[in-house]
Amino acid sequence: MTDPSRVEAYAVAPPGLEDVLLAELRGLGLLEAAAEGGGARFRGTWDDLGRVNLCSAVASRVLVRVARFRAQRQAEAARELGRIPWDAWLPRGSGVEVRVARRRSRLHSGALTEAVREAVERSVGPPAGSPPFRVQVRAVSGEVVVSLDTSGDHLHRRGYRLAPGTAPLRENVAAALLLAAGWEGQEPLLDPMAGVGTLAVEAARMGCGMPAGWQRAFAFERMVPHDPSRWETVRAEVLAQARRPAPAPVFASDRDPAAVARTRQAARRAGVAEVLRAACVALECLTPPCPRGLLVADPPHGFRLGGRREALEALAAALKGPFRRWRWGILTPDPAALEGMGLAPRRVRRLRHGGRALSWALGGPAE
Repeated sequence: MTDPSRVEAYAVAPPGLEDVLLAELRGLGLLEAAAEGGGARFRGTWDDLGRVNLCSAVASRVLVRVARFRAQRQAEAARELGRIPWDAWLPRGSGVEVRVARRRSRLHSGALTEAVREAVERSVGPPAGSPPFRVQVRAVSGEVVVSLDTSGDHLHRRGYRLAPGTAPLRENVAAALLLAAGWEGQEPLLDPMAGVGTLAVEAARMGCGMPAGWQRAFAFERMVPHDPSRWETVRAEVLAQARRPAPAPVFASDRDPAAVARTRQAARRAGVAEVLRAACVALECLTPPCPRGLLVADPPHGFRLGGRREALEALAAALKGPFRRWRWGILTPDPAALEGMGLAPRRVRRLRHGGRALSWALGGPAE
């Protein structure tokens, strides 16, 4: 069984961005982190687990692995689940929400779910009404891995966005795209199709060195190994590294006044209003705010620019014209359309978001 003072953990990545998450974890000091299907695993202290929840801009969830065993029959699995010291992890009266993933396994999802609930109740008593903890059971080819979700709400929920808009780009995906573009806050950044401002706000937050989760709580704060005083020390150490002012400005614009208002509101709630400069300007009227920088865009559908093709055409005109000295990153379902408009990506990264296959096309002057 896992020792709560020294944990084996797994961070879930947005699909297609696993390598970006792995690099981020290593940058957080977890040098032995390794890729594992759909994310990255790491070992560390309870402080390390908290720091990843607080600081990771890319992870979707952080799981702590509480057991690993082999079981071919349901009775074997139930016996092993009953041996887990749930009371070393969960407080009295904890309820659980169980998620089961199976592949090439004889074990039944419903039976596994019921066995987990029974084992937890025997260990910590019946649920007392507090928010349930999420238990994930992965059964593959006779091996069973049991994990607890230490994040709670999905980590893209930073707490600053009140009006997400239609089919919004998740905050952690936006951050991963910026990192994949090589943006580290040292050069100006512009999103000329800001929408609800996710790319720009994430860039401003990253430029200021503000940890992604500084405005929210996490499920691990309600778990038995959690030490509130130690956690406050860790948070204070992380927040002390934030920098003001940011090394480079972040610009956002949109032709829709409501979109600009949402961007400004999100920037205020995220604590980066003094870094992010938002303006109501149509793309065709924009002039570069700096000689060079990184232009990023998630071209919108709908009324703001008349559809994605029209948006791409406007971007192409800007990048071949006044912004020709800028690097760029464009999120699109059809990178070939960019080439047809005279924009030749140097790199294309494939990912999935909201159930859709997308590409993050990167181009512009060579570094």
